Parts: sequence; C-alpha cells; structure tokens
Amino acid sequence: MKYELRSGQYELNTEYGFNKGGQFEVYVPKEHFPIAAPNCNENIIIRMPYSESEAKKRALFDSLVSSQNVTVTLELNPYINVLKTAPLEIELQYCNVFFRHRSGDYFDRL
Repeated sequence: MKYELRSGQYELNTEYGFNKGGQFEVYVPKEHFPIAAPNCNENIIIRMPYSESEAKKRALFDSLVSSQNVTVTLELNPYINVLKTAPLEIELQYCNVFFRHRSGDYFDRL
C-alpha cells in the first residue's frame, strides 16, 4: 500500500533511532492512518525491518528526520483481517505494519 507520511502527522521513535541493519520506527496517530485498528489505543507503529543494505533506508530516515512529506510503501500482510471482499474492507489486527521489503532492501513500489 502507498501511504503519505505528512509532516506533523508522524513522529520518529527517537529513543530507538536508526539501528544496525537500517531498523527504525515511525509513530502515526491512528486517526491519521487510513485503515481501522480497533485493537490499537494510540499510534500505528511503522517498522523498518533489518537487512544488510542500509543506503535506501538511511535516505528515507533522513527525509523523515527533517519532517518532510514522504510517500512510502507499506506491507500490511499478514497483520490484517478482511472484513468484506466487495468492496474491500480491512482492519489491522495489531498496532504495527512494516515498510515493504524485497531482496534484502526497502522496496518503494507496489
């Protein structure tokens, strides 16, 4: 899924920071996230998974540090419930989703 992280509507987890393998976390208040998350009280946590390749992740992280509007690609599976297939209606099972990953790197396309 494509999602625009808008300045003022997300926050980096500064305690966690940018870790080995390019891991970092972004908090988005659930009211700003387009998918319902009934089991989540406050924030949706967008996590960047570990991998050896860090360059694209560092560039994305630096854009977020400077509070830019950034369009990202998220992977929702397997943490969703399909409520209805036509029209498609889904909800998050938990408070977390991941940045899309492919071949050991952040993959910014669908």
